Amino acid sequence: MVITKAEFGARSDGSDIVGQAINKSPLLEVHVDLSEQEIVRRIPPPVDAFYYGRQVPIF
Repeated sequence: MVITKAEFGARSDGSDIVGQAINKSPLLEVHVDLSEQEIVRRIPPPVDAFYYGRQVPIF
């Protein structure tokens, strides 16, 4: 799972946050063991734009 920070060009009113975001910057990538329901690995975002142009699900 990639945890991101949404960035806005204009002030958002808080509705449709994902749809209004002009960019989303990765903050942290976590790997989750679903059978144990716990985070098993935390990875800081890469220095280079690894996620740029990649399909990343947004939750």
